[in-house]
Order: sequence, then C-alpha cells, then structure tokens
Amino acid sequence: MINKVTIRSLFLATILGMLLLAACGTRHVATTPLALAGTHWQLTAYQAGDKRQSAHADRAGTLGFTADAFSGSTGCNSYGGTYTLEQNHLLATGVFSTKMACADPANEQERVFLAVLNAKPSLEQTSGGLTITSDKGTLYFEAAPAADKSQTQVEAPSEAPSEPQERPASAAPTWRVEAVEPSVTGMFAYMADAAVFISCTDKKRYPVAMEAGFLKLERDYLALLGDEAGQQVFLCAKAKIVSREQMDGVSKAPTLLVEEMYSISRQAKCATQLERMAGEYYTQGKTAKFVHCLSGQEYSIAAEAAATQTRQAYEALNTAAGTRVYVEIEGHVAETGPLHLSRLLGFRAGETCRM
Repeated sequence: MINKVTIRSLFLATILGMLLLAACGTRHVATTPLALAGTHWQLTAYQAGDKRQSAHADRAGTLGFTADAFSGSTGCNSYGGTYTLEQNHLLATGVFSTKMACADPANEQERVFLAVLNAKPSLEQTSGGLTITSDKGTLYFEAAPAADKSQTQVEAPSEAPSEPQERPASAAPTWRVEAVEPSVTGMFAYMADAAVFISCTDKKRYPVAMEAGFLKLERDYLALLGDEAGQQVFLCAKAKIVSREQMDGVSKAPTLLVEEMYSISRQAKCATQLERMAGEYYTQGKTAKFVHCLSGQEYSIAAEAAATQTRQAYEALNTAAGTRVYVEIEGHVAETGPLHLSRLLGFRAGETCRM
C-alpha cells in the first residue's frame, strides 16, 4: 500500500523532472528593460519572410536614439523621425528619408529597414544587441560606439556661421554622382480635365492617367500657371507608359502614368540639357545656395517646386542654417540667372566635397 509520504515524494520528483526538461530545452537570453536614449546600433542582418540575410558589407545600416527621436542610415539613404514607446513597441512618427537611388542589395536592405520601422515593431534589447520585429520583417543590430553616429547625421555647430566658409581653391574634389534611375522628361499641359504629355525622348503625344502622382502634378501646375493654365511646362518625373482605357470606355492607348513628380518648369524645354551635379547645399535666410564640387561656382537656387522639396529635406536633417551638406541634384543653369533644380537625388549628411 502506497502511503502519503510516498505519494508526496513521487509528486515532487515529477515536478523536478519537468523543470529539468524545460531547462534543457530552453535557451535563455538575458534581456534588459528598454533604455534607448543615447544608444547607437549597427545592422548585422535583416529578414523578410523566411529569408534572413547579412547586412550589406559596404553600406552598413545604423540606428541611433535620443530621448524622443531616432536617426541613422539604411545603408542607402539617411533617415530619421520621432518616436514614443508603447510597452515594448516603437511608435514612429514624422519619418523622413533622403531620396538617393541605390542598387540591390542596398536597395532591398532599405526596403525592409523602413518597412519594419514604420509598422509599430516590437523591440527586444540585450546588453549587446537590439532586435526589432514587425509583420514586415526583422532587423538585427549590435551595439555600436557612440562616435559612429557621425556617419549618419550632421552635428549642428553651437552657433550658425554668419557667412559660409569658402572651399579652398587648392582642395581637390573627390566626388562622384552615383547611378540613379533616369527621369522621364517632356512637355505637359492640363486644361478642362484633359492632360497631355509630349515626350522629349520620342516626341510622341500621350494622354496622362489621373492617378498615382497626378494629384500633386495637377496642384503644382495650377499653382504655377494660375489663369494661364493650358500652356505647356517642362515636366521631370518618375513615370512610365502603360495601357489605359480611353474616354470612350472601349479602346485602350499608351498613357503616361506619373508615379512621382519631381518638378515642373516654365524655363526649361526639351532642348534644355539637364546635368547631374554634386555639390554643397546650404540656406541663407530665404535663399538656398549650391556650390558645385568641380568648379567651386556658387549658385542661388530658383524658388520652384523641386527647390521647396530640397529645402524641406535639408531642414528635416535638423541642420543649422548655413551648415553645408553634400548633395546630389539634377538641374540646369540658364545663361543668366539662378540654378533651376529639376530633381533632388539625395543628401549625404556628414559629407562635403572634400570627403
């Protein structure tokens, strides 16, 4: 007959065995409470779906935190934003990034990087690492020295200089404009709900689809021309030719689909030669300036749509007015007058023409 002592012993032995089995089958990782402010991280790997990849060796992604903001590099573009924590979830707001085009694998790394940060990810912080996970994928970071933050953000001087410092004439420029996706250019006109585009490449006339980036194009066009709507302006955009139904609802025709409008201009024409340029950008009051890396020539930038977008991107870097930032642009200079921007290719915070 089994007595109470025997039953108790068997019960304790069973519990002990279960605990030992659980201990043998579990890998324990010591996590720490989230303490992000002042930390800096370097991407080691990223994962989308079942595919985990090592971070791009030549373009390491970085991430740094202050008490309420974050910034870094995706390995392709600089980015930043503000955040709050909801338990162990990161709620990102006001996220921005520069617009430099990069080839894979840097482009793929950036796509996953930004998608994860914008999807209310959960965070798991250890003494030497940070894992950020959402339904868009996972980012794996290791701790990086605080000094590394200079790679991804510009440190504002204690006082903005009253006059920008000139580049010494003897300094040899070591710059290059990276390969980017070509823009589509042509003459655009819009009136009475009918939009047309004449391609600079093949001289053909195309209707314009009123979808995707058309709303911004329409708004900027009407703001530029006002009562003169119906006249042609030079359009620079990310766009493609697609097949779309015509107004009769039966036939289809090649149609321009504007994915993103870069700029429109009354000065430029198809004969205008757009140049890709590297230089240093800064603002001085209401005026924006560009100093060409190769020639050292300084230009005022015409106040047009692309110029406004460029200023906004510059201000989003939280850089003090007057501080020069390396920039790559597409545009043209008239025989007399300022530099006309057709497209912002991207900023590289922390760099200059001499770096």
